[in-house]
Order: sequence, then C-alpha cells, then structure tokens
Amino acid sequence: MRQGLPGYSTYLPHNIEQLSEMVSAIAAAAHDAHGLTATEWRILAMLSAHGRVPQKDIAAGVGVEKVVAWRAITSLRKKRFVSRQFCEGDYRAYDLFLTEAGRHKFEDTVPVAREREAALIAGLTRDEVRRLCELLKKLAPAEAADDAEAFSSHLPADFEQASAA
Repeated sequence: MRQGLPGYSTYLPHNIEQLSEMVSAIAAAAHDAHGLTATEWRILAMLSAHGRVPQKDIAAGVGVEKVVAWRAITSLRKKRFVSRQFCEGDYRAYDLFLTEAGRHKFEDTVPVAREREAALIAGLTRDEVRRLCELLKKLAPAEAADDAEAFSSHLPADFEQASAA
C-alpha cells in the first residue's frame, strides 16, 4: 500500500496555507485602500510599536526577505513615512523611525485593520481566541509568540462572541 499525504482537508500545512491566503487577501484590501503594500504596512506597524529600529532588523521583524524589506523601506522613505538616522556609535548602520506623516498614515489604517480582524474572529469566543493564540505560539517561532500574546491581549474586556452553533 502506498503511503502518501493525508487528504487535504486534514493536512495541517494545507489548512494553515489556506487560512494564510485568506487572511492575506483580507489584509491586502485594507492596505491597498491606503496605498500601502502589506510589507510597508507591517514596517509602519513595527516602527509604531517600537519607535526606532535598526534597519538591519526590519526584515526579520516583519518576516520577509531582506530585498523585500529594502524595497519597502525605500518606498516608505520616498513617501516620507519613514526616516533614518545613523545608529548611535555605529556610523555604518541606520535606525529607522516613523515621520509624523508615517504615524498619521499608520493611525489611519488601524480602524480598518481592526474591523477586518474582528470579522475574521467573529465566530470565536474570547476563550477560543485565547486558545488559538496559545496554539499558534506553540507552532510559531519565539518572535511570533510575543505577537500572538499582543493579539490576545488587545481584545476588549467585553469581547465574547456567540459560539457558532
């Protein structure tokens, strides 16, 4: 008997990939509406959360290849949403930070991002969202675990959706 992969409906990597594509499509609509790529938006979000970030850490921080991050940084600089300064004590490296325009642009995108997020988890209870985040932490690299914790912790105190019956 030939051993192969289980059916796609039960193959976890396939299901995660399908979910990822769906979430990416949802997010892309929000980013496109504001004239940003997904990578540009993620960089704005990272800088909004952390202030100054060494440019060399951006790619890993947003989970993209260095060349993809470089192109997004270049675009954000041309749009004047991001600026850079030499790192303190190392004039070979740069720190990136949001400009005032970049901060406003990011803040303008947050309500749409939150609406899309709420629609995504609408069928889940608070406990299910918390459990999902815990499970994602177990599957994801350590850096992503902090993001999952942040996702779970930002839910409103009164968040409690009816379970899908």
